[in-house]
Amino acid sequence: MRFVGCCALLCGACLFVACRYSDSAEPGFWVENGNPNTIHNARPVHQDTLLAERKLRIGSLDGDPDLTFGEITSLAVHPDGRIFVFEDGRGVRSFDRHGTFVGSVAGSGEGPREVDFVPSMHATSVGGLVLHDLGNARLARFRGPAPTLIPLRRVIRQSYQEDAIASHEDGSLWLGFHPLLGPDGVVEYPRPIYARVTDEGELRDTIYAPEYFTDDCPILSEAQYRRGFWDDRREPYVPKVKWALGPRGTLVVGCPAEYTFDILSPDDEVLRVTRPYRSVAISDEEKDFLAAHAGIGSLPDEKPAYARLIIPGDGRIWVRPSFPSRRVPLPQETFDATGVSHTWVPSSAGSLDVFSSDGRWLAVVKLPQGIAYSGFPNEPSMVIRGDTIWAVARDSFDVEYVDRYEVPRLSDLDGGSAN
Repeated sequence: MRFVGCCALLCGACLFVACRYSDSAEPGFWVENGNPNTIHNARPVHQDTLLAERKLRIGSLDGDPDLTFGEITSLAVHPDGRIFVFEDGRGVRSFDRHGTFVGSVAGSGEGPREVDFVPSMHATSVGGLVLHDLGNARLARFRGPAPTLIPLRRVIRQSYQEDAIASHEDGSLWLGFHPLLGPDGVVEYPRPIYARVTDEGELRDTIYAPEYFTDDCPILSEAQYRRGFWDDRREPYVPKVKWALGPRGTLVVGCPAEYTFDILSPDDEVLRVTRPYRSVAISDEEKDFLAAHAGIGSLPDEKPAYARLIIPGDGRIWVRPSFPSRRVPLPQETFDATGVSHTWVPSSAGSLDVFSSDGRWLAVVKLPQGIAYSGFPNEPSMVIRGDTIWAVARDSFDVEYVDRYEVPRLSDLDGGSAN
């Protein structure tokens, strides 16, 4: 039995009266009118999983040092195809759309054309390349002969990966961030998630997470961080509010306690999106390991429904579901020194869900094996532009590359409109 796209009309008893069932292959979703309106997806429009195909690889096992990577932290892709890669200790390198090395954008250090540590980057035609230079507590904006250095005057915990930096079509720059803990060890609400940053480093026009997420995601941050990469050490295990901001002001916010997220348009209209999902259990073995070796206790039985919300700017919304953790053996020298033989890390295998701007579940995109992307902030970011995905990949020797993948047939489903 299959659902067919239909509208759910609410009567006094809140019963669905306009949905019907069919064995046809039409897309399965229905809309519940309410506050907010909700689109319930039963299955994707394209029922066959789409495979992302690799079209370009940048990197080398050895040889030219300009083409070798050690440990990539972040990357960005300009609309004209230029690729920017940050590697700790080597600064930011630039490559053209064909993967040819162009030159160094920023060296490693404290000077005006140097960066210390860059956990996130963002590139647009209007705003240029923006780097979050965490080590020097500033933003560096490259869109002319000399970079504009923007000091971060207010103490904030900058967000990481795709939701860290956003820009609007007018060129304004927006930062995603996590607020610091209050004196009582909790985050006050309303919780700020984005703010526009001026060239002087002042924060303006703060955007807050809707207050109802206080009830949906009540577990707040602890003062336990791993080099700033994690909201806290439970990030892959407990639901934390996720968000993304599009170039036209569309905000997507969700609490992954369930597979549900809200699309908030600039005119304050809200659409809630859901889809069925199979929960990912946290094994007793993994719980015992985390309690004994990472100090993480009191974990739920299941992982959050998803790890990341991404708005590329073409109207689509990409979601990275959670997958079972990987049990990874540790080197013999680590075992000899600590007695610990393995660890648990979020899985980088799996897929992405793609939704249209009106909340329809379009497709599931399978990620190729070897991509170093879990959706949680312990891996480099992924860049999505239209039907193209840029990501960091690792081979069997643990050598890193920057790969470009294309997703066939995705553009035939729904072109969308810019967010």
